[in-house]
Amino acid sequence: MKESLSARDREILRIAYEEQFVGLGTLAKFLFGGSIKLASRRVLKLAHLRLLKQEILRLPSSPKVLRLAPVGQRMAKTISSFEIRQKRRVPLSTFEHDASVIHARLELGRRFEGLWVPEKAIKAHNLRKVPDGILVFPSGKRIAIEVENSLKSKSRYRDLWETWGSEGFMVVLYIATRGPIATSLRRLMTELCPEGVLLALVEMDALGRDEVETVWTPHGPLPLFSKRAY
Repeated sequence: MKESLSARDREILRIAYEEQFVGLGTLAKFLFGGSIKLASRRVLKLAHLRLLKQEILRLPSSPKVLRLAPVGQRMAKTISSFEIRQKRRVPLSTFEHDASVIHARLELGRRFEGLWVPEKAIKAHNLRKVPDGILVFPSGKRIAIEVENSLKSKSRYRDLWETWGSEGFMVVLYIATRGPIATSLRRLMTELCPEGVLLALVEMDALGRDEVETVWTPHGPLPLFSKRAY
């Protein structure tokens, strides 16, 4: 490739590879200081280099997402720590949730120094129950991440939490996309309060506020965001 890629370009390719897609607005917010203009200009350049392509999803709002072109897929494989099989199409049934996971990943990336292990890579490691992502610190300590934009049944949560209690996670952090979901999760976590696993909860909006350092747990506030690494 004639033009060398910047660290930011490589991060764009990494996200699009590991998560299957990424939105322009998301890139603008986290990698271009909130500037859609700058993000669009750079994405257009990466598309000219045949690394990225735009795809319009067949959903009511017809959202546009950025995906890797074949050349970009080959490049991303040399950048990512994982081998992720690329799907031909973005799954429409999980698009809203998957977009929220990408947003949460980048918010957590601002706060922590650690490796994000995407769900597609976790599935290759034979965990009995797979979270939406795992944040791994250099020490080896791990936080399991679950992004909730809809509620599961009580029995489903009980099964998940009992299973994760044996996986050695430092914390299982739930990120609720809406207030009512956070309220229901707090009630369920307090009621079930499983042994062997520390459950924590933060709302997505709060995650984006730098002054917020604590997360909710059934045992009281936890200053999870007061440190960059554990």
